[in-house]
Amino acid sequence: MQMAFRDTDHRSAVAAPEAGDLQRLRLLYGLMARLQQACTRDEVYAAAAASLIDGGGAIAFAVLYAISEDGARALLTGVSGVPRGHVLAPQMISAEAPHPWPVADVVRSGVLRTVRPLSDIFPDLSGPWRQQPDEALLLPLRATAGSAPRGVLVLGADPRRLHDAAFENFAQEIARRIAFSLLAVEAMEVERERAKSADMLTLEVEHRRRIERQQNLLLDELNHRVKNTLATVQAIAIQTLKGADIPARDTFIARLFALSSQHDLLTLGNWEGASLEGVVRRALRPYREEGRERFTVEGVAVHLAPKRALALGMAFHELATNAARHGALSHPSGQVRVRWRVEEDGKSLRLAWQEVGGPHVAAPGPRGFGLRLIEQGLAREISGAVAIEFPPEGLVCSWEMTLP
Repeated sequence: MQMAFRDTDHRSAVAAPEAGDLQRLRLLYGLMARLQQACTRDEVYAAAAASLIDGGGAIAFAVLYAISEDGARALLTGVSGVPRGHVLAPQMISAEAPHPWPVADVVRSGVLRTVRPLSDIFPDLSGPWRQQPDEALLLPLRATAGSAPRGVLVLGADPRRLHDAAFENFAQEIARRIAFSLLAVEAMEVERERAKSADMLTLEVEHRRRIERQQNLLLDELNHRVKNTLATVQAIAIQTLKGADIPARDTFIARLFALSSQHDLLTLGNWEGASLEGVVRRALRPYREEGRERFTVEGVAVHLAPKRALALGMAFHELATNAARHGALSHPSGQVRVRWRVEEDGKSLRLAWQEVGGPHVAAPGPRGFGLRLIEQGLAREISGAVAIEFPPEGLVCSWEMTLP
C-alpha cells in the first residue's frame, strides 16, 4: 500500500469560467449565511457540515475535527457525504497512533496536506457517490497565518475535479471562513463568562455590542472575500472569452454582474435576507429609462431568506434580459408587470411576471439556458412550482412557493 502526502501552502491558479464556478459561489454564500447564525462552536461545525452537503460541484465528502485542549486527540464534530463512524469519519483520531488522516501533522505545521490514493488506503471504501473519490485535502482551521488551528477540515475531491487547479483555493476559502466563525464565537463565549461576574444588566448591553462588532467584522471580511471572488471570476471571463462569440460573452458577464448586484443587496441587510420588492427592483434597474415608466411592481411586504433572494434575483434578471431581446422591453410601448400576493393562510406566495405591449410572441422550440434556469433551477431553489406561458400578447411567468 502506498500513501502519497503532498504539502501545499498557497497556490495561485486561474481556471476558465464554468458552471462549477457559480456552484462554488453559491456554496460560499450558503456557508456564510449559516455561519452568521452560529453562536457556539458546535453550531459552527454543524452549520459548516450542513452547507457542504451540496459540495459546489466539487466535494464528495467533508469531515470536520476539533482539536482537544491537550492536543492529544481530534474529535469528530461534523460530517457530510458519509455517515458518522464511516471509515472516512472515525469519531476520534489520536495524535499518538498512526492514522491515514495526518491530522497531527496538519495541526503542527499549519499546512494543507493531500492524501491519495484513497482506493489503496481504504481498500473497502464505499459510499453514496456516482464516482468514488480518490483524493482528499486536509486543511487547518485557522483564521490567520500566525494563529493556532482550531481543528482540521477533510474534503474529499469529486473525481471530476481532480485536475481543477482552482479546487485547492476553493477549499482553503471554506476553511478560512469556518475558522473566522470559530474565532468570533470564542470571543463571544469569553464575553459571556465575563458578564456572569459583574453587573449583569450593564455588562449584557456591552456584551451584545461586542458580539455585534465581532459579527460585523466577520461579515465585512466575508463580504470582502466574496466580492473579490466575483471580481476574479469576472476578470477571468473577460480574458478567457475575449475571442468568443460577443453576445454569448456579454450574456455571461451580465449574469455575473446580476449576481454581484443581488449580493450587494443582501450585504445591506447584513445577510439576514432582503425584501421581495428590493430584489425585483434591483434586477430591473439596468432596464430603466429616464422619463418612461416601463415597469409596474406591486405586492405586499415579503421578507426573503438569502438563498431565495439570490435565486429570485437571477430569475428576474433572466426574464428582464429575455424581454429586452425578444419581448416587451424590445418595443417602445412594451411594459412589464410584476405582481404578487400572499394567500389567506399566510403560508404560500403567488407571483406573476407579465409582459404587455410588445411584439407578437410564440413559444420557442428548444429552451435556452435562461428559461431552463427559471423552470428547473428556480423551482428547486424556492421549493415551489414555476410555469412559463407564451400567449400572443406577451410572455407570462408565474410561480408559487411556500413561506417559512
